[in-house]
Amino acid sequence: MELRRLTYFLRIAEEGSLNAASRSLGIAQPALSRQMQLLETDLGVPLFKRVARGMQLTEEGDYLRSGLVHPLEQIETVLANARSFSTRVEAHAKIGLPPGLAGLIGPRLITRLAAEMPNLRLSILEEDSAVLANELLHGRIDIALISGVTPDDRLFHSEIAREDLVLVGSSGSRLASRSEVTFSELENYPLVAPPAPASLTVMLEKLAARRACKIKIAFDVASPAISKSLVIAGDAFAVVTPLSVQREIESGQLVCARIVDPTVFQFTHVSVQAHWRIARSTYKQFHGVFYSVLCQTVDSGDWPATWLLDLASVENTMT
Repeated sequence: MELRRLTYFLRIAEEGSLNAASRSLGIAQPALSRQMQLLETDLGVPLFKRVARGMQLTEEGDYLRSGLVHPLEQIETVLANARSFSTRVEAHAKIGLPPGLAGLIGPRLITRLAAEMPNLRLSILEEDSAVLANELLHGRIDIALISGVTPDDRLFHSEIAREDLVLVGSSGSRLASRSEVTFSELENYPLVAPPAPASLTVMLEKLAARRACKIKIAFDVASPAISKSLVIAGDAFAVVTPLSVQREIESGQLVCARIVDPTVFQFTHVSVQAHWRIARSTYKQFHGVFYSVLCQTVDSGDWPATWLLDLASVENTMT
């Protein structure tokens, strides 16, 4: 069975119309229709049914589509990387970075990789950590920084940094006179937090249960930007990383206090999808630059975190 027919099938399923798929692929509609007839003959089942607005997948077609998307993406990546040897492009690295860290680390990675691996094609996606974890599982990105989310066991991951969390409030709030608060005192501060099962919210609730105190979640908000606006307006407080509010603290919009007894923190992991096809020598070089940039960003103080990874031991596992 020809791979191109499967690619045509996915495009028709995506567009929902033979006409739209024909235009997108640059193939005459009769020829595209013939390819689908041949595919259905090969499989012995109907894949589409015609409806008023175009083409709709049958049950068999939907099953085929769901099973094809990831394998075909992997095949296309492998073929592209294989072809790249003739044009001296070593590989394509698709990196995911969470908000906050993306603006800090992204430009440094781009600069270093451009200087040290000029034949590497680089893409960077900025998204929430939960989204990045899902993108890794589906093979749509290759490597990512995941903060505050426990990586799936189907991913290769390393714990690289720990960030102590702080309580933030508006500059005119009662937090302005505090440099630190105990964890038990958080029950006196109405919080805006992402809805459960977000790892931060679950962690706070578990800690509160162990210490026989209560956490008051005044607003369940998944958007960091909206959460920050609520805090600046004085409507709530939030438990966040110092990096995520650094600009607002420096401008005087927000104030922060350390959380003690106990300290509350989150981990950042480097996670790699299991099916990343890249030459070992290329990966080793990329790996060295990637971890070096992360470590230097922590060491410089630009990323207020504690570095946890022994780079020497990581290097030894790759030799």
